[in-house]
Order: sequence, then structure tokens, then C-alpha cells
Amino acid sequence: MCIRDRRYFLAGPTGSVAIVKQPSEFSWIPEKEWDDKYRQLYGMEALEKMAGIKDFFMSEPEEFRRIYDSQEPQDEPLPGEYNEKLDDFEKMIILKMLRPDKITNAMQKYIVSHLGKEFIEPPTPVSYTHLR
Repeated sequence: MCIRDRRYFLAGPTGSVAIVKQPSEFSWIPEKEWDDKYRQLYGMEALEKMAGIKDFFMSEPEEFRRIYDSQEPQDEPLPGEYNEKLDDFEKMIILKMLRPDKITNAMQKYIVSHLGKEFIEPPTPVSYTHLR
């Protein structure tokens, strides 16, 4: 994970983008969300390991719909080479584009996997006993 990936995750794409009309194959994406999703896909193209993601997304709508429709999209494998090619953090960038409502779940999973469960659990009264 590089600083460019972290910056993109936090700030999203910058600059103007010529948004393409929503193809009928993507009718499962609400029309009001299409522009933002396309803008994010376009911006992801600038990230090193995500070159080609926009064209791949546009050519595989049903593969991404599987993730979009999932109850636990943060646990779904990415289609094509991206599941193997991207690290956990880069996968969160794609999830944030597809299902921003599930990014908190993905971040918790990332923290547990890379730092430990104790970093997402609230402190308990037992852990404050040394402060008395």
C-alpha cells in the first residue's frame, strides 16, 4: 500500500471526468449513484495495481453485481485477477466504490487481520482497574 492509495481511499478522485451514460447492464446500480461510481472507477485507473479496472468493471457487470447484492460484500472475492493482484487495503478501495455502506465492516476486518482484534474492541471496565 502506497501513500497514493491511502490518499485515494480517504479523498477519492479529483478533477473532472466525462461521465458515460449508464449502460442498461448496470440497471442494478441506482441511477443517482452511477455518476459517482463511474468517477471513482475512472480515478482508480491512476492507482498502480488498478490499471484496467474501469474497463474490466464495464465488461463484467454481473461479477460486480454479485458483490453489490451481497449481505456481506466485504467477504466476497473480487472477480478476475483483482482478487489475487490487490492487497486487502486496495480491495477496500473497490468496496468503497461499490458499497460505501459496508466500508466500516471492511475496515474492522482489515484492522483485525493486520493489527489484532483488541484494536476494534471497546475497553472493558477490567482494563481500567489500574487507573483507580
